[in-house]
Amino acid sequence: MAFITNLLPVSQLMLATLTVTTIAFCPSPSGEVLLIPLTASASARLPALVLRGNTSLIARGPVQGSLVVRGNDVRIETLASAGILAIAAEGLGCGPVAA
Repeated sequence: MAFITNLLPVSQLMLATLTVTTIAFCPSPSGEVLLIPLTASASARLPALVLRGNTSLIARGPVQGSLVVRGNDVRIETLASAGILAIAAEGLGCGPVAA
């Protein structure tokens, strides 16, 4: 019984951490989004996906091959199926990278 009693606060802490992390990194539909390609084919498709939507390119991201975009048409499902991770970029230090 003591194991279950000790497990409850740990599971609540894990759930709270997961919730806060999800809220912090979940991109808003109209804000700045960091797009990180997870595969070589995703890296090749990323510029075309960005230009096709109602988005504007802000800068290169901090990760090689990544882009920071802003727009109203960032579709998380489409990007995820193409192997591209979308993370909220506002307030996370994302911005122009010196070449």
